[in-house]
Amino acid sequence: MASRRSWGKIRRLASGRLQASYVGPDLVRHVAPQTFQDKDAASVWLREERRLVENHLVDRVPWVSPAERDRQQKAAAAARSTTFRDFAEDYLGRRSLRASTQLDYRKLLDRYIYPKLGDLPIADITPAVIQEWIARLGPHKRSNAKAYVLTRAIFTEAMSPAFGLVHSNPCVDNKAGIVRKPQRFDPPTLAEFEAIVAEMPDHLKLFVLLAGWLGLRYGEIAALQRNDFDLVSEVVRVRRGVVWAPGEALVGSPKTESGVRAVTIPPHIVPAVQHHLDAHVGPERTALAFPGPKTGEPLRASVVYRWFYRARLIAGREDLRLHDLRHFAATMAAQAGATVPELMARLGHSTPDASMIYLHKTQLRDAEIARKLTALARPERYMLK
Repeated sequence: MASRRSWGKIRRLASGRLQASYVGPDLVRHVAPQTFQDKDAASVWLREERRLVENHLVDRVPWVSPAERDRQQKAAAAARSTTFRDFAEDYLGRRSLRASTQLDYRKLLDRYIYPKLGDLPIADITPAVIQEWIARLGPHKRSNAKAYVLTRAIFTEAMSPAFGLVHSNPCVDNKAGIVRKPQRFDPPTLAEFEAIVAEMPDHLKLFVLLAGWLGLRYGEIAALQRNDFDLVSEVVRVRRGVVWAPGEALVGSPKTESGVRAVTIPPHIVPAVQHHLDAHVGPERTALAFPGPKTGEPLRASVVYRWFYRARLIAGREDLRLHDLRHFAATMAAQAGATVPELMARLGHSTPDASMIYLHKTQLRDAEIARKLTALARPERYMLK
C-alpha cells in the first residue's frame, strides 16, 4: 500500500520495510537504493532528494540520479580499498599477452612501479604523486618511459565506466612516456664482423653468422631446430622464439606476426650450416640447433656473451651487442639492393599495410638478395672443416 504525499511516494513492501521514490527532472521515477525501517527515515531521504531537484531547477546545479550517485559512492569506496597493485595484477590477468611482453610488464611493475605506487590506494594517487615517482625513478630513461606508459594505461582502464575507480588519469605528463631514440649507431664493418666470427668457438660460429648475415634475433636463433634448416632450398624457417623467465625458458611464437618467415641463407654460409648440423646438433628432427651445455634447453645469452665479449674486444668493437648484428645484416642487405619492404620481410619487422603489395616480389627477391650477400663477402673465409 502506497502513501501519497505532496512530493514523492512511500510504499510498504512485502518484507514490511518501506520503499521511497519520486519522479525526477528527467520525468523518470527513481527509487531509493535502500529501503527504510520507518516512515520518518523514508521522509528524510525524500526531503534531501527534493532539495537536490530544486537546486537543479532553480540554480542549474547538475542533478544526478540516486542510482548513479549510489554507484559512484560504491566505486569510491572500492577505490579506497583497492591498491594500485591489486588493480594492476587484474589488468594483466585480463590480457592475452605474448610471453616476452608478460615478462617485460612484470619487470616494469616489480622494479619500477610497485616500490612507490604498489601499496597506495588507487584513488589516492594524484598527479603530484606520479610526478614525485617519476623524479625518483633513476637513470634508466627507456625503462622509465615504458613504466610510465604502462602506468598510464592501467589508470586509463581504472577510470573507464566498467570500473570507475578514479575520475581522471593522474599520468598527465606526456613527455614522460616518450622513449628517446638512441644515439646514431655504426654497425660493424665486414672486416670487424669477420674478426668476431673468427674468434668465436666452433659451436657458436653459426650463431653469430645467422645473426649477422640473416638478421635473426637472439630468441629466434636459440629456438631453431634441425628441421628448420632446408639446405636443398637454402632457407631457414623461423617459427619460434624463446624468452627466459626466472628458472625456465619459454618457447612461443616470434616477437611479431611477421617474425614467422623463411629466410634464404646466403650461399657462402651454407657450408657453415652443414658443418654445424653435422658436428653439434643431435640427429632428431626436433633437436635444438644450439642446446644449452647442461640442461638441453635453448642456449642462454650469458653463454654466448661470454665468448662474444672476447671476440668483439679483439675486433676493436667493445660497443657492440649481439642484437647490433641485425644492423649489420640490414646494412649488408641494403648494399645488396634490398628495398625497404624486402628488408622488413627478411628481418621479420612489422610492415605497413601498403607494403603487402610487395609481398610476392619480396619472396622472389629474397634468394637474389642472399646471393648478392655472398658476392659482398669472401666465401673462402666460411669454408669450415
